[in-house]
Amino acid sequence: VNYYPIGAYDFDISGDYLYFAARDLLVVNKADPENLEEVGSCEVDWTLTAVNTRANFVYGVRTNFGEGGSRGCLINIADPENPEMVDDQFGHYSRTEFRDNNGFSASRGLYIHDFADPVGPELMGSVADNSFNLGIFLGGNNVYTTGETFIVFDVQDIENPQLISEIEIPGTGYGVAMQNNTAFVMDSEFFFYRSECRDD
Repeated sequence: VNYYPIGAYDFDISGDYLYFAARDLLVVNKADPENLEEVGSCEVDWTLTAVNTRANFVYGVRTNFGEGGSRGCLINIADPENPEMVDDQFGHYSRTEFRDNNGFSASRGLYIHDFADPVGPELMGSVADNSFNLGIFLGGNNVYTTGETFIVFDVQDIENPQLISEIEIPGTGYGVAMQNNTAFVMDSEFFFYRSECRDD
């Protein structure tokens, strides 16, 4: 087991590089797994708490822990050693999950964008809800979000997504995943699951 001294909220992998949400964006070269090397960084004015890489960009979420609130950001990683902030007001509260050219994100509702243009995505469909969404998972024909509540959206028609189920949860939900028709949710107080959720 090899250890690398870094404290981070999230990370993603692209090519030879690891991208860490460690307050700022930190870029680590993993070409030699025995000798990980930090090679680049990008300063973020709030705290970077989630990252997802796609092509030459990091789609991140930055969070203001002092005053509350989150917002997306877009960072260019065409040169991994010199990442550059493109837009610090990009996207929504949750991380963006991708399927083909479509990106799914949540912020008081679900938003589906066409990312054929990675810096100017086109809104394809959306549906509103009243929950402050933080966690998101794309599974089959459904999208699952968690924040103030746990919500299931039907996205078979990406231009007309539907909210099909919403339940209260004990605390604030930060993460959600689906497996074998069971939803696993991590919130500020508990890690729990709800069975009999379909992912098709």
